Amino acid sequence: MNKVLPYDEVDPLPLGLSLPEIQRRVTSEVIGAYVHSIGAEDNPALSNLFAVDLVPPGIFASVPAYFPGKPSYDSILVGGLRSMYHSGCSWQFRRQLTFGEELKLRWRVAERWTKRGNDVAVYAFDVLDMSEREILHCRFRETMSGIPTYARAFSTQDASRKDFSTSAGTLLGSITRTFTYDMCKAWTGSEPSWHNDMKVAREWGYDDAIVLGSQFNALMCELMSRLFGIGFAEGGTIATNNLRLTTVKKPITAYAVESGRTNDSDGVERVTVAIFCADEAGNKISAGIATARVVNAETAGHYSTWSVDV
Repeated sequence: MNKVLPYDEVDPLPLGLSLPEIQRRVTSEVIGAYVHSIGAEDNPALSNLFAVDLVPPGIFASVPAYFPGKPSYDSILVGGLRSMYHSGCSWQFRRQLTFGEELKLRWRVAERWTKRGNDVAVYAFDVLDMSEREILHCRFRETMSGIPTYARAFSTQDASRKDFSTSAGTLLGSITRTFTYDMCKAWTGSEPSWHNDMKVAREWGYDDAIVLGSQFNALMCELMSRLFGIGFAEGGTIATNNLRLTTVKKPITAYAVESGRTNDSDGVERVTVAIFCADEAGNKISAGIATARVVNAETAGHYSTWSVDV
């Protein structure tokens, strides 16, 4: 009989783990899940999910954490002894998605390390078209509490935090949302979890359901899309750290503050912004840096910046 190793001796997310590629079409259902998860129904460009010209680049924000075949939370959080949360990510958007397009989605464990006494897994998530051309690339980070036996051989990252200063610069725009159980279910599905059900969340020791970190990332992508349109969807970047947990039914505002401008090699201007989500008390929930190219209707072709007040 084979020995069944105790959980803390078996890495559920070993370096190099690669899941089978999946294909996904950009449908009204896929876009609708994104829209409902962050309350983007107020964006006129997304009012008709069957006639979307500029597909939001953030529509796959939740996929790295919920990729088909990824070890389940139940298998990782054995006995409820460890917590796991989405601690940060970075996205690079190569080109605009089009409605109805068929895509290839790939996922693998790219990095494993420890930081501040926690076990960290970084997933490389790629979206390609059917000709193998990259559309977007993501490095998605999840943190699990504690240092199990298998993690003791991992390298240790610097425990310092980046200072995402937002005290200077021009406020370009903001979006405020009060997340609900139904908004969380748009990505988690209807099965009760600590992200969409008060009872389950309280079993984990929280006052109420915890908003997904990927919802904050999607909200910040939505803000950048409204500000820069195709300039964010093609050539835009965003890198954020999730700083604290927050529960549903609390107003959260995403802000974009300009911090600088440069020119790309082709002469197109690029804007860098401090991007962050904060609660009503001003506590930052998620924060980072985003960039976008400044394009107008002429350089953007038939895509133009979304005309939405922010």
